Amino acid sequence: ETILNQYDIFKDEKLVRTYFHQLIEGLEYLHSQGVAHLDLKIENLLMGSDFTLKIADFDRSFKNGDEDQLGKGTINFRAPEVINKDCTDPFAADIYSAGICLFVMMNGHLPYHESLHPYTRAFELLKKSDPSFWSVEHNVEASSNTDESFKKLIFLMTKADPIERATIEEIKTSEWYNKPVYSHNDIKLKLTGKIRPVTPQRI
Repeated sequence: ETILNQYDIFKDEKLVRTYFHQLIEGLEYLHSQGVAHLDLKIENLLMGSDFTLKIADFDRSFKNGDEDQLGKGTINFRAPEVINKDCTDPFAADIYSAGICLFVMMNGHLPYHESLHPYTRAFELLKKSDPSFWSVEHNVEASSNTDESFKKLIFLMTKADPIERATIEEIKTSEWYNKPVYSHNDIKLKLTGKIRPVTPQRI
């Protein structure tokens, strides 16, 4: 089961942050091994039987030394340069996708649709880090439920220019990232018996 379908984690910011820590730590390890996932999305973030996050599906991943970059990402999660087929830094592309995953984990819905009017406007605003992104109709609730440190982190992770995009170290030193998280025992106590037996659905 995907982490979002297992439990409504977006109802608990501290739980979202806890699992986001695990996502970033997993991504940090992959990148340290020269591997970029290139298809990070909610469907590929699974919850293990020990309540820890698992990153799945490496079919299109990139490893340093590969001659070709096969990963094309998934619509609404992929970085702009992946869409435009001019990605030169697959590791930065992973950061963008992780930012979209964080938004979904926090709010329970996508921040935009690449090609579905009128949600394409939100996509264009996000690429510009335009504050009015948060006032787009379907993001208004997201705006009212989150603080400025979260919004700042989303903008840093989703910069249109991959050179300007946050690094993992910058994510780990950001204000929102360093707010409280649950211990592993806290998660076990919180989630035991509360996992919802649902069929995964595409977002």
